[in-house]
Amino acid sequence: MYHIVKEDSHTNIELSTVFVDRYMPSARPAFVKIYLMGLRQCYTSKPKGNKEIAQELGLLESEVIEAWKYWAQQGIIRLKQNDSGGYEVEFLDLSSPRTGAPVRTETKPTYTSDEICNRAEEDANLQHMFTQVSKMLEKPLSTVEAETLFGFYDWLGLPIDVVILLVSYCVSIGKKNMRYIEKVALNWADQDINTYEKAEQNLKQMQENNVKINRVKKIMGIYDRQLQEPELIHIKKWLYEFQMPAEVIQLACEKCALNTGKLSIPYITGILEKWHQKGIKTLQDAKEEGDAHQQKKSEKGSSKTQNKGTKFTNFKQDKLDFSDIERRALVRKNNAEG
Repeated sequence: MYHIVKEDSHTNIELSTVFVDRYMPSARPAFVKIYLMGLRQCYTSKPKGNKEIAQELGLLESEVIEAWKYWAQQGIIRLKQNDSGGYEVEFLDLSSPRTGAPVRTETKPTYTSDEICNRAEEDANLQHMFTQVSKMLEKPLSTVEAETLFGFYDWLGLPIDVVILLVSYCVSIGKKNMRYIEKVALNWADQDINTYEKAEQNLKQMQENNVKINRVKKIMGIYDRQLQEPELIHIKKWLYEFQMPAEVIQLACEKCALNTGKLSIPYITGILEKWHQKGIKTLQDAKEEGDAHQQKKSEKGSSKTQNKGTKFTNFKQDKLDFSDIERRALVRKNNAEG
């Protein structure tokens, strides 16, 4: 059974622009269809149930249930359990201040094993999530692990397909520890990565970032260890704040080694920061700037050498009159003879 919270009754379906602008773009297409079909049931005397909606849309009934839970997590519908154990869907007025994005509690809720088992029995998708994660971790899930995974879905509001993708990513980089997986889940929730499409885009961006960082590692000759956090902070600054390509970073490393005899990350940051301030973004620009600097330095050194005098070159010499010298010498000779 479906309800809609509106102050006035309408003969036509009213679709809020808030739904279209804020919630529809990031939702799975199937979830949008289910929302619209459910909204339609609010304006009929014989509303269709989840099974009928699933058949009409060519979906599984479990997908319809998953959609209602997703929209409830988004704060735009409310699910009410009825006496028969099922749920009633209450569509909320999106113009009301009380609606909007769900508010996550500060502390993670605790769940009992019975509660998780009951929810998994009611929702085949939950059972599928536990099964898939168990396969990826190559072991049965402990009670704590199952509780943590369920928290991703119930507490953090991450859809089941996003949770599975998240765990798959962590396993692919060799991180099977549930604490690490939970850290990533919290990060995704904080960034509103709450759809499969957003998760895929985020992972694509992370892979591109890793390729760039690994290339810089090779330039610096780091092969046998992970980057330390301070090193990573500097490298991300080179790549994303200064937006320097790898070949420019390599030139900065070469200049650092030439000037200091070693690779000093703060020194390299200093070089790149000066180039960034001068608007230098290409290898050609960096080389030309270096050539101009070297030429200016050479000219300055040459000028100093020319201006630096000796006691000979600076000695003021009188102009000599050789005829007068000869005349004086002749007078001295005649006087001596006389």
